[in-house]
Order: sequence, then structure tokens, then C-alpha cells
Amino acid sequence: MSISDAEVEAVWAYVHRTCPKLLELFESLDLRLSADRCAAALHLRSGATLERWLQERRLPRYRNLRNWYYLSLIRVRAESKGSLAAFAKDRGDNASVLYRIVERIGGVSWTSIAQLNDAQLRRRCVEVWVAERQGLGKRDGDD
Repeated sequence: MSISDAEVEAVWAYVHRTCPKLLELFESLDLRLSADRCAAALHLRSGATLERWLQERRLPRYRNLRNWYYLSLIRVRAESKGSLAAFAKDRGDNASVLYRIVERIGGVSWTSIAQLNDAQLRRRCVEVWVAERQGLGKRDGDD
């Protein structure tokens, strides 16, 4: 699958334009933030209603959107703290939990994610989202 840089930026901008209140909820990096809790905060009936809302707008499924958005936030915030371990300590989290989360979401080690610039990380996110939308591969979060 080949996606141009312009398409990556257009998709990223569309996500930000379409669901800013949802992304605002993600800013807390609450690792237990469920679709139901987000739905309630957005005055929707349930997590299933939120999923339909996302689908109608051709956005990624909730968990996939949340996880990749978290991954981008973790990378930026860890970079500002100097390391993922320092970021975890500052949050009161166990660093090994964040390392595992990064590997589960990104499919690669923290070292690989940390070496990506913003544009490269957005590309990885968008590639996963586009593949999901096209029904290719296993969706993130499906167990």
C-alpha cells in the first residue's frame, strides 16, 4: 500500500477536524479510557454508538484510533522528558507497562518508535487506519 505524504497529512488533518473533542479526551493518556466512557463524555449513548459515529465518518475504530493517538502522544511526551522511563516515572506508571504498550500498538520496540520523526509516525498510524478501513489484516485491539 502506497500512500503519499500529502495523503498522510490529509488523513491526519481530517481526524483532527472531525473528532477534536474525542482527541481532547485522549490527551490525558488514561490507559483505561474505554469507548463507553468517551461516549458518555461526548453525550453519546454507548461505546457502540461511538463506534458507529466513527464508522459513519470513515474514521478508525475507537480502540485503533485511541491506541495510535496514544502512541504519538507517548513518543512526543517521552522525548520532552528525555526518555520513556522518565516519562513513566513522572506519570507514576511502571516503565515496563509503557514499553509493552508501545510494542503492542506499534509492532516494534520503543527504540524504533523513538527514532521516528512526527511525519514518519503519522505515516505508520495512517497506514494502519487505511488498512483497517479497507478491511485488510487484523484490526488493532482485536484479540
